[in-house]
Formats: sequence, C-alpha cells, structure tokens
Amino acid sequence: MKKSNITYIVFTMIIILILSNIYMNIFYPKIILFGDKEYILEYNSDFKEPGYKGTYLNKDVTKDIEVTNEVNNQELGEYNIKYKLRKNLFTVEKNRKIKVVDSTIPDLNLKGDSEITLCPNEEYKEDGYEAIDNYDGNITQNVKITNDNNEIIYTIHDSSGNSNKKIRKIKREDKEKPKIELKGSQNITLNKGTKYKEPGYKATDNCDGDITDKVKVTGEVKSDTIGTYKITYEISDNENNENKISRTIKITENNGNQKKNDKVTVKEENGYSTCGKKGVIYLTFDDGPGPYTEKILEILKKYDVKATFFVTKNGKDSIIKKEYDEGHKIGLHTYTHDYQKIYSSTENYFNDLELIKNRVEKITGTKPNIIRFPGGSSNTVSRKYNKGIMTNLVNEVKEKGYYYFDWNIDSNDAGGVKSKNVEYNNIVSNLSKNRGNVVLMHDIKKVTSETIEDVIKYGLDNGYTFDVLSEDIVCHHHLNN
Repeated sequence: MKKSNITYIVFTMIIILILSNIYMNIFYPKIILFGDKEYILEYNSDFKEPGYKGTYLNKDVTKDIEVTNEVNNQELGEYNIKYKLRKNLFTVEKNRKIKVVDSTIPDLNLKGDSEITLCPNEEYKEDGYEAIDNYDGNITQNVKITNDNNEIIYTIHDSSGNSNKKIRKIKREDKEKPKIELKGSQNITLNKGTKYKEPGYKATDNCDGDITDKVKVTGEVKSDTIGTYKITYEISDNENNENKISRTIKITENNGNQKKNDKVTVKEENGYSTCGKKGVIYLTFDDGPGPYTEKILEILKKYDVKATFFVTKNGKDSIIKKEYDEGHKIGLHTYTHDYQKIYSSTENYFNDLELIKNRVEKITGTKPNIIRFPGGSSNTVSRKYNKGIMTNLVNEVKEKGYYYFDWNIDSNDAGGVKSKNVEYNNIVSNLSKNRGNVVLMHDIKKVTSETIEDVIKYGLDNGYTFDVLSEDIVCHHHLNN
C-alpha cells in the first residue's frame, strides 16, 4: 500500500474519532459524581450524599437522575448507590460503593472499685463486670480474665476484631491492729478476801478472725491485800499488728454495811453545796418515757422550765428526742428496771446501763454521762442479790466517767400517792432556799402530770428558779449496801 493511502486512512480515522467525541459530548447524557466513588460508613451512621450532576445537550438534567440507595447501616457489608439517567435512546449508569463497618471498641465496665485492698490471706471475690458492644450487644460472656501478680486483667473482643481492656489492681496489706473486748467491767472493785474471777475476753482481727487463743494475759490480783491491781491483755496478729488493754481491780475494805439502818439521807461531797445551788429546784423524772410524758413536756414548755429525765427502754424514741430538742437534760436510769437482774453482778448492771446509753446516744447524737440507780444508791433491795454491790457500783460508775444522782425531796408518787394535793404537799413542804432541791418524780404516773403545774407555779411565785442537773452537782444518799 502506498504511503499516501496509509496517511489518508489514519487521517480519516482521526476525523471520525473527533466527530464521535463531539457527538458523544453533545448528544449523549452524562452523570458526574462528586466526592469519592467508595466510602467507609460506620455502623448505624447515616451516609451523607456528596452530590451528583446530570447533563444532556449541554443542559442540566440532574433532576432526571434516578438514585437507588441499597445501603443498610444496620448491617455490616458492602452496598451500592446506583445513579441512572435516561434520555431518548441513551441510558447512562454509575455506581458509588459503600462499605458499612464496625470500628467502635466495646464498652467494658468493672463493677466495684478498680483498686482494692485485701488482707494478705484473703482471696479476691469478683465484684463483677459488663461488656456491651454497639453491634454485638451484651458480650459479657466473652470477657477473658487473667491474673498477673497483683493485677486482674479483663479483655474483650467483638465480632469485628475491636478490643478493650481493663485492669483491677489488688493491694494486699494489713495495717489494722486487732481488737480486744473485755467481758464484764474494765474497772472492778472487790472487797478484801473476795477472790478475783476472770470475767473473760475476746480478740478479733480484721484479717485473722477470732484470735482469742493468742491473747497473752499478765498480772496478779492479791485478794487478801488492799490495793489496786492491773491485768494486762496483749494480742498480735499474723502481720505483727499489736494491741493491748488493761483491767483495773481494786481490793478495798469490806464496807458493805456502811450504815446499820436503811434511812435515806443526803451527804455533802467535795465541797459542793448539797444537791445543787441554793434556792434552785431540780425537777427529775424517772422510768419514762410514759403515757403522761408529753403532757408534762407541754406544761414545762408553757412556763419555760427545764427538767431532767432519767429514761428507760420504755416509750417512743420521738419523745426522748423531743425532751432533748426542748432543752431538757437526758439521764440514764436503767434499760430493764429488773432489780434481780441488774443487781446480781456489776457485769449485769453495766450491760444494762450500756443498752440504755446506746439508745439515748442513737436518738440524741450525744453521749449521756449522768445516771440514777434504780431505787437510788441507798437501796437495800440489792442486798438480796449481791451483798455490797452498791458500794462497788458507786465507785465504778465514777471511774467510767458517770455522775450519779439521788434526791433530797421525794414526791412519793411511786409509793402509792394518788392525790395531787398529797403529792403537791410532799414536794412544796420540803422545799428550801438554803440548799438545792432535787425532786424525785415519775413521768409514768398520772397524778404527777396533774400535780406538776401547781408545783411550778408555787416555785415561781415564791422566788425559786428551775434548772437541770449538771456534773458539778452532788446529791448522794448514804449507802446501805
């Protein structure tokens, strides 16, 4: 073939291509996709269309493009968005590929503390954990747990290969000293010749439990020699934390029969004026709260008079709280008021006192330190159950920080008085401005609730003042046991 023919053929083909391209650009529809042709879409996220454009015969025909969106953002996988444009005999299509994936790490939460202190001999009890994945849901059962020295490692993987890890640190130590609890009283007074019997003790440790058998007891009590003795109790746990406590035993002369008769009189002690300040009336109520306590409180409030209530286990907590909130003094009387029980031993007495102390402390938030013995310190009924116990008790309550109070005026409302006139005369006829006047009454008695207003009126009209008992007042009977 001649060279000129070849040149002609090539030229002709070029012309045809140029004309075809011009034709396609002018007469063939076109779709233009903005953005990328492939996208990664996070699970449960919405795809934002970047946009597209359609042209035909140099005109904008975007509105004629048919879009088919097959994307399901709730299922992982690959999807297409199809774009189709039809014009006359021509149809053009384009695709955009969307891949829905899960790249979010699962949540892993530890229940309890992430740092825990345990005893050296204590096994860790799992506090719990939870793993939640945005796609797989609850996958707690797939958590793998490993122990590495003093760390517990929690690892979780979801179905897409995303992982999370948490660490719980375990610290093993014991810096708490063991506790020693003495049974009976910590301060005991015995008459000469009375053999000391160990009331007992108990030792417990936060890590080792009951270690009573490890207590070392030292000390000696000579029951036939007057003096003060000390018994020491020492304990050490497995981590060498130590504790020590002592019990004091006093051996005194036998003065159980301090007086041969049972006459109740009041004595003066330590230079204080007998039963308080001169011309002051100290209204005291025992055995409550009772059915008439609130009526008495109303009368006291009416005249702005404060009184002292020696309470028991009886009545509602709210009444004791009201007594306290209205400015009255709360003292301890007894929990059970069972003479046989509380006066059979000093241990029983203080166990009973502890119960009523705990009640008052719980209600008022304060630690009461004034008390009145059931029957008074001069009672003789205690002889039936323990000879000389009152002599021991008056000493021991002082050593424990308590102040005990008797009285120098008895309303006799507990002795059978049923007439308000009789009770009134029992009180006002014995009042004196030359001393303090501690009046014994009982707020469980109806007659007292009927008498108290007249007593207050008499006191106010005749120049007396009213007050509550305080630690600087001494009002003690002579002991009869």
